[in-house]
Amino acid sequence: MHSNSARADANMNQVVRRYIEPDRDIVIAVVSVSPTEVKHKMLGGLRYQVRSYAVTKRSSASTPEREVSQLQCCSLISFDEETEAKLGSDAIRSLTNFLIVSLAAKMQGHQDCIENALMDHALLVH
Repeated sequence: MHSNSARADANMNQVVRRYIEPDRDIVIAVVSVSPTEVKHKMLGGLRYQVRSYAVTKRSSASTPEREVSQLQCCSLISFDEETEAKLGSDAIRSLTNFLIVSLAAKMQGHQDCIENALMDHALLVH
């Protein structure tokens, strides 16, 4: 993990679950992050968790002639209480903004990958 001159090597524990229901698929991921080696003192003791889910389902705009799927993604970033107390609100706000931008870029990359796979599949079928 790095930003400008700040850098930290981090341990990440990730739990992923997939639930398949008749009308939708749900993927839930929880990632806990804690630094193992800190190269910049601002990141010392940084511990946070990202909880995310993605839901795919048939869109209400679908017709028998034209299938349309809907993808919904949501993520929640939270810091542990010790990290919030140690770093203070200004540092937490800066870190939150950094993590949101990073997470949004990853989500955009995932969305692009999904769209490309769907387009490839559609071209193979026709």
